[in-house]
Amino acid sequence: MKRALKKILIALCIAASLSTVAYGEELDANMSRAYELDMVYDGLLNKSKKEITRKEFSEMLINFYRKTTGNGGITINIDRFFDTRSVEVNVACELGLMSGVKDKEFDPNGFVKRKDAAVALYKLFKLCNQPVREYSGNKVYFNDISNYNAETKLAINTLRANDIMVGSDNKFHGESDILVYEVAAALVRTYDIAIEVGFKIDGKEIFYGQTVDALIEDFGQPERIDVNEHGYKRYVYNSTDSAKYFMVGVSGGKVKEFFSNATGFSYGDIVSGMDYAKIDFTGFNSVNSYSALISSEFYDMKLIFAHGDNGITLDAIYVCERNNITYNNNYSFTLASSIEKELWEMIGIRRVKNGLAHFNKDAELQSSIKRHCTDVSKSFADGHGMDLSSIERLEKDRIEFTTAVENKFYVRGDSADIYELIMKEVGSRAIISSTTLKNAAIAASAIDSKMYVVIDLYK
Repeated sequence: MKRALKKILIALCIAASLSTVAYGEELDANMSRAYELDMVYDGLLNKSKKEITRKEFSEMLINFYRKTTGNGGITINIDRFFDTRSVEVNVACELGLMSGVKDKEFDPNGFVKRKDAAVALYKLFKLCNQPVREYSGNKVYFNDISNYNAETKLAINTLRANDIMVGSDNKFHGESDILVYEVAAALVRTYDIAIEVGFKIDGKEIFYGQTVDALIEDFGQPERIDVNEHGYKRYVYNSTDSAKYFMVGVSGGKVKEFFSNATGFSYGDIVSGMDYAKIDFTGFNSVNSYSALISSEFYDMKLIFAHGDNGITLDAIYVCERNNITYNNNYSFTLASSIEKELWEMIGIRRVKNGLAHFNKDAELQSSIKRHCTDVSKSFADGHGMDLSSIERLEKDRIEFTTAVENKFYVRGDSADIYELIMKEVGSRAIISSTTLKNAAIAASAIDSKMYVVIDLYK
């Protein structure tokens, strides 16, 4: 678990380099990573953009086999071919990954076609028990897929479904020779898939950088699609299910964000509701009794804790892309609406975890505090709009109550950020855990580059 998200760093820069166009920075990362993992010999480092030979390809396959299985990959049958005595070539043939071109002839200096590489890699990953998603037949990736036989189609589609090999211009280009760096990238990506832990909900895993196709294949279509502060599409699942609720932020067809405060999420050996004292925080950048942070080049991951009668326990997990720019024009009615819906769900699930019933969603209260938020957005002054506080607005709107409590937030962020604030503040935690206040509403409104959010409860 400790290494999981750190390993994702390397995987993130791989997928784009698998096309027929190479980019220097991605190339360097792939080759360096493959070299670090002993999958590439020194002699290949200066020819990464060259076509890979059949012997070199066999060597990389067997290096991966040795690395992932722990098996030696040694053979005494080195007289199989007259044109090579390579141990790796002979092992690759014994394992069914490669074959000779003629009797006793291997052609070690010949090049490897992309279609043949796909088949060999697919067989290798199955042989090494790598957690590669088998192609389900639900999506057509390439216009030229009909050119290949059934075995090759399955291999190509499976590798594409996992972003291990891609093509360009909607074609796989199977007749082209595969380059050294493309093989390195495919091996590294698959190796890192195997050691990523992911976030698990209902026995299924979600990975940072995972494709949306893979997400939907496992979890189906979301109940709705909101937006977050960065303008991402935010896929919301199981909005009323306290065991399975989660949200996934998507950008560029990839998972860039994950949030869940459900009772059923897990991250490696860390599970929802786990006692704070039992969590291994090795590898975290900062830890306190309210949150723990893993920060990397690409993402931040937070564990958010709850304080209650049972001590300090894990309440939520929140992963988001690092160094993203918050654009002011995203602080809109659409974002406000998303915040209102998502906070309502998060708070409801928090109450269920406390053994309480959901609040009653009060339409009149909602209308009143929404008007208050609109007032404040026009004239913000210490939480007053049009010279009325939200409680005064309730009275003006003739909302009858014997007791009313509110929380106000003025933040640069969205529902996940506000939920973290709620769990950190004693007063905020107390009002959502109230056993006497039954009616509630949540309203949000954009003010410049921030959000003004009001949570009102009353009896």
